[in-house]
Amino acid sequence: MSAIDELCRSYFDVRWHFDPAAASAAGRTEQDGRLGRFDADAVREHLAAVRSLASAAEELDVEDDQQEIDRTALLDDMRVLGFRFDHEQPHRRNPAFWLRHVRDALVAVLGRPDGGATAGVVAERLRDIPPFLDAAVDTLDQPAGIFTDTALAMLGSTGEVVVEATRRYSLLVPELKVSLDTATVGALSALKSFGLAISQRVAPSNDPHAFAAGEVQFERRLRFEHALLSSAPELWRYGLHLRDEIEAQLAALSRRLDFSRPWREVAERLFDQAPDVSVRAALYDDEMARAVAFVEARALLTLPDEPGHLLLSGDPRDHATHRIPVTVARDVWPGRHVHAVRTRQLASEVRRQLTSTLTISGWALYAQELMADEGYFRSLETRLLHLVDMLHRAVQVDIDIGLHTRGMTPQEAITELVTRVPMDRREAEAEVRWCCEVPAQALCHAVGRRALRELREAAESQRGAAFTMRGFHDEVLSYGGLPVSLIRWGMGLD
Repeated sequence: MSAIDELCRSYFDVRWHFDPAAASAAGRTEQDGRLGRFDADAVREHLAAVRSLASAAEELDVEDDQQEIDRTALLDDMRVLGFRFDHEQPHRRNPAFWLRHVRDALVAVLGRPDGGATAGVVAERLRDIPPFLDAAVDTLDQPAGIFTDTALAMLGSTGEVVVEATRRYSLLVPELKVSLDTATVGALSALKSFGLAISQRVAPSNDPHAFAAGEVQFERRLRFEHALLSSAPELWRYGLHLRDEIEAQLAALSRRLDFSRPWREVAERLFDQAPDVSVRAALYDDEMARAVAFVEARALLTLPDEPGHLLLSGDPRDHATHRIPVTVARDVWPGRHVHAVRTRQLASEVRRQLTSTLTISGWALYAQELMADEGYFRSLETRLLHLVDMLHRAVQVDIDIGLHTRGMTPQEAITELVTRVPMDRREAEAEVRWCCEVPAQALCHAVGRRALRELREAAESQRGAAFTMRGFHDEVLSYGGLPVSLIRWGMGLD
C-alpha cells in the first residue's frame, strides 16, 4: 500500500470516529455503539487531528503524477471538512444536522444480517440519543430559521425510525426487548424535548439569509470540493443559458407531439401515464436488459458484472412509462450503478473513498445524455421527459448559486422551481431546504455533465483516430469519484 493510501486510511479513521453514522453507512462497525460528538470542544479536537494529517500529507514524497493526483484529492477533502465546520458551522447553525445524524445512525444499521449484534448496537445508539440531543441544545447558537423549520418537520420521521428499529430488533432478539423498549422511551422523550427547545428556547437568527454560505465559502467549495476554476457568477450565467436552451428544445419537441398544448401540459400528461405496480418491476428488468445490450453493441464502456438494482417504491409519476428508459440510463446502465461498482473495484484507497458530488452526479446526467445522443431513447415522449430532467438540473444551478451568493430567498427559489419545472410545491420546498443546507451540491448534475463533455471533447481532439468511447469512459472511471479536473490532469489533457 502506498504512503498516500495509508494516510487516507488514517484520515478515515478520524472521520469515522467523528461521524459514526457515516462509518456505519460505509460498512465499518468499530463505531457502531455510539453517536458522534459535535460540541465545540469535540469539533475543535477532530479538526486539529485532520490538520495534523494534512501537514503529513503535504510532506510526503510522491513517485509520479498519479500519486500527486491522489494526494491533491486527499488534501482538498481535508480542507473541505475544515472549511465546513469552521465557516458553515452546521453543528452551531443547523438543528437538522443533529437530527439527521440520529436518523442516519439508525438507518445505517437496519437490515444488517447479524440480527443479534445489531440489536445491541441499536440499543446503545438509542441510549445515546438523550445526551446527544442535550449537547445539541447547548451547542446551537442562533440557527437559521429555515434550518429550525426543517428540524421541526423531521421530528416525526426520526421518531418513526426509532420506533421501527425497536420493533424490528425486539422481534429478532426477544431477550433485548425490555432494554430496547426502555431506550426507546428515553429517545422519544429526548426528541420531544429537543423540539420544544429549538422552537422555544434556542432563538433563531434575525437574518433571513442566515442559511447562506456566502460567496467566499461557496467559492471555497467550488475550488476544493469540486476542483473547479469557474467562479460562482460564471456558473450562474451558464445555468441560465442552459435553462433557456433546454426550454427552447422542449417547446420545439412538444409541438411535434401536440401542437395545441404547451410543453408543460404535454409533460404532465406523460407523467400521469404510469404502469400498474404489478408490472413495474418486469418493465424495469426489460429496460435494463435493453440498456446493457445497447451499451455493449455501441462499445460505450466496459460494463461491470454486478447486476443493477433500483428502488421501485415512491410516487407513481417517478415511474411513468416513458420515464423508465431515462431512469435506467441515469441510475443504472451506464449511470450511477456503473460508476459505483467500478469505484469499489479500484486499488487506490483514495479513489475508492473520496468522491466529489460533481463527478458522481455529473456522471449520472452525462450518461443519461450520452444514451440520448446515441439514440437509446426511441420515442419522442421519452426524449421530452429526458429534457424535462435536464431542465430541472439547469434550474438547480440557478437556485443553488442564487440562494448562497445572490440574495435569493427560499420562497423565491421555490417559486422558480414550480414555475420552471413540473413539480408540486411540497417537493419544491423539500428541495430548497436541502439546497440551503448543502451549498454547491445542487449545481453538480449540470456542471459535472458539462465538465465531462468538455473532457471528452479534449480527449477526442488530442487523440484523433485513436480515440474510442469505451477507452475514454473506462479511463475516466479508473479515477473513481475524483473531481473532473484531476481526471483531466491524470489523462494528460491539461
